[in-house]
Amino acid sequence: MAAGGHSTLVSYHGLGSDQVLSLNAITANGTFVTASPDTNSDLFFALRGGGPGTYGIVTSAIVKTHPPVNITTTNIAFSSLDTNVATFWKAIEVYFGLGGIIADAGGLDRTYVTPLNNSAVLNFTSSFEFPARSPQSVKDLLQPIVVSLANVGVK
Repeated sequence: MAAGGHSTLVSYHGLGSDQVLSLNAITANGTFVTASPDTNSDLFFALRGGGPGTYGIVTSAIVKTHPPVNITTTNIAFSSLDTNVATFWKAIEVYFGLGGIIADAGGLDRTYVTPLNNSAVLNFTSSFEFPARSPQSVKDLLQPIVVSLANVGVK
């Protein structure tokens, strides 16, 4: 919990730490306490929000649950082998310039630029996850990115 609880559903339900209703913990001085927004609220927010982990040991938690949600996934990938290095980096610039499209739609992307087999060839991969969106809506949503990449020479 101290790291916030990032996941694919963060834009849909909030952070994992946002789902915690109350915590039972043993504090550093050995006292067993319940922490919630109304009781020991400072400890509750500290245990959910970070810090060095010296507040106490959480022994149990009551958390919200949510019904299952479908997640549509896809990716965009290209390589400097498919184009020249200047075009590759221009495509990276274009991609990140349009990144708000993904965030505004409640999506999550994980993006990597890596060398191919320790060579000068670079690979770009971005994997997308969109909760509660149909495959067609994701395709439509990403179309401006695909078109913009094609306009700079990336297929």
